[in-house]
Amino acid sequence: MCMDGEPDFEVVGEAEEGGAAIALASALHPDIVVLDLRMRGMGGMEAAGELASARPATCVVILSLQDPR
Repeated sequence: MCMDGEPDFEVVGEAEEGGAAIALASALHPDIVVLDLRMRGMGGMEAAGELASARPATCVVILSLQDPR
């Protein structure tokens, strides 16, 4: 992940799928979760909703890469 080298951030987990991201957030209690809008399985929007219910103190940032083609 590109934030690994940032001194003010500590990356505590990575997931490739929304359900796994929710499980990790539940186990690791991060301050911030960064989700991709188009994750495999459960997408970023659905995962964000689940996280808001399960971990209301965790901030969620959703990013997406748009193909310009």
